[in-house]
Amino acid sequence: MICWATRASAFTYNSNDQVATRTLQGAGCSACSGGDGESSFGYTTSTNSLGFNSWSTKDVQTRPDGNETVTYDNGYGQTMLSVYVE
Repeated sequence: MICWATRASAFTYNSNDQVATRTLQGAGCSACSGGDGESSFGYTTSTNSLGFNSWSTKDVQTRPDGNETVTYDNGYGQTMLSVYVE
């Protein structure tokens, strides 16, 4: 796990050099966590064949409030769908 930090945010990375967690100043509960909020990130790779209309990676960002942003990209790095889930 690698950690990178600035004054307002800190990141950890997984073994594939993808962001695993992000702690952001001002994005959390000021009474219980000093205002820091942590988001976690999960990644899934598809077995679909390469194509503009086939998703290749699914990224799930879980926000400090528990809501998620789920994004599907094709093998060319283009976002096909991004959904906010409460």
